[in-house]
This record gives sequence, C-alpha cells and structure tokens, in this order.
Amino acid sequence: MKLLVAGILGGIVMFIWTSIAHMALPLGEAGIGEIPNESAVLSSMQSTIGEQSGLYVFPALALAKTQLDGKRTTR
Repeated sequence: MKLLVAGILGGIVMFIWTSIAHMALPLGEAGIGEIPNESAVLSSMQSTIGEQSGLYVFPALALAKTQLDGKRTTR
C-alpha cells in the first residue's frame, strides 16, 4: 500500500513540476521557429521535390555523416 501511495504522489509531483517548468522555462518553444521568406523556400522546394509526398529531414542525416567523415583528420 505504501508503494502505491508513493507512486501516485510521485506522479502528481512530477506532473506539477513539469507543468511549472514548461510554463516558466522556454522549453515549450525551444527549437520551433518560422522560416524567413517562407514563400521563396516553399516554391524552391516544390520545384525540386515535385509531387513526391513524404516526411523530409533537414539537414539530411546521411549528408551530415558524410560531411563529418570528410572533415576528420587521420593520424
């Protein structure tokens, strides 16, 4: 019974803390922003991608790995 009460109280405390942290700190807005000159970027993307729908990652993970490998120095 003690374990159940401790778990419930711990969950309530964590919920309260994350709520306060989310409202007081800029964690809710971190990493979210608008693209400047969005219409130009979208038209460029539409002309390059065409009608291929999907989820695109920028920067491309494979490209970032390739660039890192090219910058490494050998001993």
